[in-house]
Amino acid sequence: MSIKAIALLLLLISASCIGSCAGSTSKAPSSVLSPKATTGENAVEKPELLARLSLLLSANPKQALEIGAAELGLSPDKTPSLLLCDRGLSWRVISLDTHEEVSVSKGKDQVAFPRISIRRNVFEANPGAGSVSRREAVEIAKHHFIEYGRNKFNSDESIMVGYFPSICDLGSQWRVYFLSEELEGITQISDIVNLSNNHPPDYIIDKNNGQIIYFNFAASN
Repeated sequence: MSIKAIALLLLLISASCIGSCAGSTSKAPSSVLSPKATTGENAVEKPELLARLSLLLSANPKQALEIGAAELGLSPDKTPSLLLCDRGLSWRVISLDTHEEVSVSKGKDQVAFPRISIRRNVFEANPGAGSVSRREAVEIAKHHFIEYGRNKFNSDESIMVGYFPSICDLGSQWRVYFLSEELEGITQISDIVNLSNNHPPDYIIDKNNGQIIYFNFAASN
């Protein structure tokens, strides 16, 4: 498989529903977990794994920011204002000014997906829970997704099995991406073809009150 083909595969796996499933719900389930709840195993980040994947894929953060800026229609001098979040096989380049983000694959031949809006898409007035920490934001997202799965698919808590979080600090908000634990099994680039083509849930959560303001998910085919 050529490097170009691998780069495209990385992007399709890590961002398979961009542009089609963003804003897949406009309301949060009515049950809201207090962010002070005890965190579970799905709340544990794996920075060592993400760093290993970046090394394996020869990831170039600086180039990813430049590609993201171009895709977002921003001039090069705006690059320092962008935020870079890690999704394992790709970066998410975020502009807080425009409330948009773009996925850029890791690897020597980096390619980008079209930008998407990450403006508020959850409009139910959830009860506030006070300021929330990084881990507490994950618990809020987990609880929401469990309730979403129960209402949408008649599932239970097991819907969260096989995911771990990657969290990005947006200043006044937390950007929470859930990633597949299948990434643990990648030891060489050729292993990527064996990954499931799914899109785990991702969130934006207000730091000040714990409210979910953005949710994105698409069920696997």
